[in-house]
Amino acid sequence: MIQKVYVCDDKKATFQCPQCGLVKEKDVSKFIGLKSTVKLKCKCVCGHAYPVIFERRQHIRKDVNFSGSYVWKRERGTLLVKNISRNGLSLKMNFKISLKVGDRFVVIFSLGRGINSEVEKEVVVRNLIPPLVDAKFILVGVEFISKDHYGKFGTYLLYDF
Repeated sequence: MIQKVYVCDDKKATFQCPQCGLVKEKDVSKFIGLKSTVKLKCKCVCGHAYPVIFERRQHIRKDVNFSGSYVWKRERGTLLVKNISRNGLSLKMNFKISLKVGDRFVVIFSLGRGINSEVEKEVVVRNLIPPLVDAKFILVGVEFISKDHYGKFGTYLLYDF
């Protein structure tokens, strides 16, 4: 299994050997500018080798499965929120939608916490992953227009991660 290693603001990452538990902090600044995914094989002093992948996101993403809807121009439809962070969402949407990077729309979803847990946020499309051959959905990465999160959504982001 590939271990995720989080890169801090000081461009250092902490590695922990899954075999012996030894923890080491290393400067990884030479990898920060790379656009592609960074995968490395680490070798511990105990002799165990293990693969790692760098997570360079500003905020941790949490896997969720919230149902919701969208409003784009005059079109409405359903969606699934697949993961969430303080900056944005990953959405599973019908592939017939002709969204492009830079398009703005509104997402509405429920946190699944009973009454008054509905969230409505304006978002901008940052990336699109096209459907596989027979797939009926696309994955859409969106960023929140406003990073100010209030009410139950703000509380969810602060305490439920």
